[in-house]
Amino acid sequence: YFILNERVDNVDNFIKYRDKSEKDLLTGIYNRGGGVERIQHLLEQKVYGAFIIIDVDNFKIINDTYGHIIGDVCLIEISKRLQEHFREDIVLRLGGDEFAIYSSRLINLDLCEECFRQFYNSLKTIKVIQDSKFVLSVSLGCVIGDEGLNFEQIYRSCDEYLYEAKKSGKGRYQIKETNS
Repeated sequence: YFILNERVDNVDNFIKYRDKSEKDLLTGIYNRGGGVERIQHLLEQKVYGAFIIIDVDNFKIINDTYGHIIGDVCLIEISKRLQEHFREDIVLRLGGDEFAIYSSRLINLDLCEECFRQFYNSLKTIKVIQDSKFVLSVSLGCVIGDEGLNFEQIYRSCDEYLYEAKKSGKGRYQIKETNS
């Protein structure tokens, strides 16, 4: 009985440790390591869909103007919206003010655009301070259906579209559909 009980405790501790090591401490979503591992597994299984990178616009200005605590609250609120809109998908914090999503259900341009419109509308409800000049926005890059590519290749391609969105005025998204 004691040996079995000790083994069960060890398994429980392992599961708790693994879960904690895969989660971002601030937001509670997957961290880079935990999320990328899951995405790579899906790609190996040939489960394709949309890969999305999200970057908070002017995040350094938010931190410098309102402080790091407000910056953290912004990240937490954005991660909550991501979890609401992408609950069936892999949602992770890449680091800093960058997030990523891998969705096997967003398989075409129309589905992505509808989902992104809803997500962007939900960001308008974030009120972390009473300053009327404060506007929280994100830029988003998305690649749909890059079959046969590995995570690094999809990441690089998606990153290009993220920066196209930022260059075109921020608060926007750019989508590349490769399976049409």
